Amino acid sequence: MIFGRFVPNAIFQVAEIPRTLSGKKQELPIKKLLLGQPLEKVVNKDAMANPGCLDWYVAFAQKRLAGHRRGRRCLRTDAARGCCGATR
Repeated sequence: MIFGRFVPNAIFQVAEIPRTLSGKKQELPIKKLLLGQPLEKVVNKDAMANPGCLDWYVAFAQKRLAGHRRGRRCLRTDAARGCCGATR
């Protein structure tokens, strides 16, 4: 049984997943980037095996945040809270 909490709102195909030099996926830095934090603050490019893939994520985050500012649904929505954590 799958509960709503574990079902994503959207799934996107990407060309490459950011990885560290040791091969670990960099999930948390990408999440922070998608939530609006600056790239320089969330990831150290020198510690990445594939820093070139970040360009796509930066453009995607900017597009999502621009849509959010125009009143569209953002990535910060979850089952318990509204957009950007505002209580429903």
